[in-house]
Amino acid sequence: MAGTEVVVSLARPGGGKPWSASVRPDAELRTVLAAYARHANIPQAVMRVVAPSGRAVAPGESVGSLGLEPGAVLRVVADAFAPFRPSHAEHSDMAFLVDGHEFLVHKFPVLKSGSPLLEGMVEEYDGDAVPLMVPGGARVFDTVARFLYRDEVNTTTLLSPARAPAVRVAASFLQMDALAGFAESYLSADVLTSRDPTLAALAAALATPAAEAPENDVVRRVAGALAGRCGGRGGGGSSGSSSGGNSNSNSNSNSNSGGAGGW
Repeated sequence: MAGTEVVVSLARPGGGKPWSASVRPDAELRTVLAAYARHANIPQAVMRVVAPSGRAVAPGESVGSLGLEPGAVLRVVADAFAPFRPSHAEHSDMAFLVDGHEFLVHKFPVLKSGSPLLEGMVEEYDGDAVPLMVPGGARVFDTVARFLYRDEVNTTTLLSPARAPAVRVAASFLQMDALAGFAESYLSADVLTSRDPTLAALAAALATPAAEAPENDVVRRVAGALAGRCGGRGGGGSSGSSSGGNSNSNSNSNSNSGGAGGW
């Protein structure tokens, strides 16, 4: 069996001697990262891997498909991420564990969230951090935690076009109607009304695994808004072409107005 295995070496984020493991060629890189995460005490969710060529390596790629030369070393990059800490976190009486990150919270704002799911976790809390699988992972739950403490944080910076779709999905998953409404309002008023924010939201939504975005079809809504805008502009073009000799001037007018208006 040993002859069929390959050695994968990972360069530590802080430098030092690379860490190595022998695995089968058909093993996914994520299995190697899981072992390294336990060894280095680094949450697997914050690790990125870069090949010697500089290409980012996806966790789902098989080790054999990487074509590593003997002695080649994959570089591990640990993204800096610190979970949200509310004021008086030292007096927290509950904790959630998301992707290896511990979020310290107080039971009172969790109970005020209006989420039957989270309220049930408060009632059954036994003192240990509650493992929680959230669509979008720790970074999205960080926004959720900040929203729980919206009386003491600046809510105007909670969302961005790229983050809003994932937060909307997570809000439904966690049964947080208030957060879902907050994300919906942001998407409707600040994202779907302009081209560039819509494209950013669409790209982020498309990057969300289908399993993490079941009934909340944010992708379809964003794509529909984009198609509607483009369709409206296309309609103007067809109208111009039906008017005979004015088609060129209408086409130029549509092109110019599209550039000026963003759509």
